[in-house]
Amino acid sequence: MISNRGDRVARRLKRIQFRPEALLKMFAPGKSFTCVSGIPEGAKFVGLGTDVETNNWVICVEHESFPLVDPGVVIPIIEDPVFRSIRPLEERLKAFREAHELADVKNQANGLWSNREGYRSALVKLMEATEAAIQ
Repeated sequence: MISNRGDRVARRLKRIQFRPEALLKMFAPGKSFTCVSGIPEGAKFVGLGTDVETNNWVICVEHESFPLVDPGVVIPIIEDPVFRSIRPLEERLKAFREAHELADVKNQANGLWSNREGYRSALVKLMEATEAAIQ
């Protein structure tokens, strides 16, 4: 168990546990991840360690929204944080360009640029293709 033993004052801390094999997947070459839920924006990294009881890696973070943890008290765990894989920027930009080119070619071929409704439809298709490419 990881506790707030090093501090003499209460701090707003929580910890995230990772199985070793999950960390290996997350830090594989070419992989990037973002936290979708569980860790609030602006949380500050406090430390890294291991939990000998669970054999998990533990990352400790601090955020103003967390409840205070008194010295010597076990730091609560963030239950079920959700992480999402992010494609590398070069890959996302290539997909964006391809989607943009495809939408442009399709719209020109269909004559959608010739009227107002067609223009709106073309923009919606382009936005959808862009959104899909960036995800």
